[in-house]
Amino acid sequence: MKRMNITALSASCTIAFLSLLWLSGTALAQAEKQRAPLPSGPLIQKRMPAMSQWTVSTVLPGPSDKPDKPETSSAGTAATPESARSAKPQVILEQTFTKTHDIIRMDYVDKAKMPWTVWAANGFQILITPEGKVCGEVALAYSRDNPNTFNINFGSTDFPGFEWITASHYQDVVEYEKIPCMLFRDETNVLAYINVETRQPVALQNGERTLLYTYKAPPAAVLTLPPHVDALIQSRIKALKQLTTLPVSPF
Repeated sequence: MKRMNITALSASCTIAFLSLLWLSGTALAQAEKQRAPLPSGPLIQKRMPAMSQWTVSTVLPGPSDKPDKPETSSAGTAATPESARSAKPQVILEQTFTKTHDIIRMDYVDKAKMPWTVWAANGFQILITPEGKVCGEVALAYSRDNPNTFNINFGSTDFPGFEWITASHYQDVVEYEKIPCMLFRDETNVLAYINVETRQPVALQNGERTLLYTYKAPPAAVLTLPPHVDALIQSRIKALKQLTTLPVSPF
């Protein structure tokens, strides 16, 4: 009798286990079926048009919506403080990029309300201080994990920080601020949102920091390098040419 009960129990467990496997497989299949296929075309637009302008806002979360010590309403129930209810993400940096053909100018205002400018042309980037003086050439080093306000390398793209995107990182088509976007996720949980229609970046989320991309009307006039910036770039070009030119044999 006990042997029969054990056999029946074993059979019941087997059926239950197989049922769970079937349900898991069905749920997985439904999830795969619901995911939108990867839209055809380029994954991202690496270059902006010859005449274009855009801003990149660096945003951090606002104050927590859950206060450490909840306030109490007149009815004796917990009430959320007004400061927490109205909390908004904090924009800690806003950069404006203006591009006309082969020249890009980046402008931003620091915490002291002082304006800084970076001119990018001919593979060089020159930093201008708020006083209008040339600070010098800046190194072209930038990564999504360690973004630098000045050291943005435009050598291969107008949107550094998205180089990691591949088809294998594609997750789904989602809406970000009401914009249909392709969502990409990498192995470290960095999220990239790319506009399905334009293929321009909409947002790049890395931990608590989010970069938001906003596109403006094209500039009305073509950029011209300031004379002192152009002179410095030309001197750098000349110096590099001398370094890479083989000496002529006297014989």
